[in-house]
Amino acid sequence: RDFPPFPERDIKLRRRFLRFANKTFGTWVILIVFLFAKIRGALTLTAIKGNRRKTNFENILLIKIVGVGDTVLMLPSIKKLRKMYPGTKISVLVTPLSSGVLIGQPLIDNVIIYDMLGKHKGVSGFLKVVFKLRKRRFDLIIDYEQHIKLITVLSYLTGADTIIGFDNSKVHRGYLLTHKICLDGN
Repeated sequence: RDFPPFPERDIKLRRRFLRFANKTFGTWVILIVFLFAKIRGALTLTAIKGNRRKTNFENILLIKIVGVGDTVLMLPSIKKLRKMYPGTKISVLVTPLSSGVLIGQPLIDNVIIYDMLGKHKGVSGFLKVVFKLRKRRFDLIIDYEQHIKLITVLSYLTGADTIIGFDNSKVHRGYLLTHKICLDGN
């Protein structure tokens, strides 16, 4: 196993900062991106890409950044996606900690590692990952995160036509999703 070159104390501080940034700035970043896109005319009030409903996906990205156990729980849905879209390329974006669960899985074509506490930390690391994902031209993103707001921004910035993810009224992730799965019963 490869462990980060910095002490465990630094990892805890970075995680604490990420939680703080997500809670403090996440909603504002989502609203700024949403308003910028709205001004550019890229969005409608109900869904990001309007009525374009694509059903024949060629390149799918699944995102799960937090939780090794939750990453394991993704496997049945990956199996179902593979069955529904047999010729589709399926990629997964995970952290180094969760990557071991998915590397070598025959259902997955590509595991992309987002090391948000290490080499991809900060705004420049975030943008590097965005540009890397944009080059791959995903047409469907399924965002399995429930609370990390900046992952919704990342999903939107990839330029995918369809973005499916969780939304609840406390977190405000739904502004940048084309298809919302409501968590708060609304």
